[in-house]
Amino acid sequence: MPEEYEQQLNMYAHLLRENGFKVDALKIVAMYRDWLIASAERDQSYPQNIAQTHDVRLWDEEEAKWFIEDRVRAHQEAIATSSYNVDDLVECTDDERWAKSPTHALKTNANSGRARKLFDSEEAAFEYAEDPANKMKTGWVVEYRPGENVRCQRYCNVQQFCSQWQNLKNEEAKLTSKEVAL
Repeated sequence: MPEEYEQQLNMYAHLLRENGFKVDALKIVAMYRDWLIASAERDQSYPQNIAQTHDVRLWDEEEAKWFIEDRVRAHQEAIATSSYNVDDLVECTDDERWAKSPTHALKTNANSGRARKLFDSEEAAFEYAEDPANKMKTGWVVEYRPGENVRCQRYCNVQQFCSQWQNLKNEEAKLTSKEVAL
């Protein structure tokens, strides 16, 4: 469960406590939009149902208060040190963007959509392919697959205003997919 979910629910819990409500526990009911029964049957670590309930750690009042005050302080500092320019905002981290690194896919031929093996670098893919022990055949290719910023791309409602997102897209465009035959 992402850390932000725990943070969000605990802020709600703090607000409820501040308004006289008693909070005993926190839970999330997750609905998996892209859930596949075949994946659930094949992989026991995959969610076994289209919806699941997850317990969320409930912070004590001091921890919740500290977190909220820290976030408010961070926003106040950002406002105080910037000219209200979107370009001056603190950029999102890789974790916050749900960043996936680019890969190099070793494929049996250029028309194959499926990778036989993935590598972090083109050099590693070629090193593997050139090793006689791996018995590579003529016609195999290494395909560059660009990384992805999943949260920005699929879930961010303000991406059109975000200079970080625009820069990431421009960088990605420079590294377009290419195939190199072995």
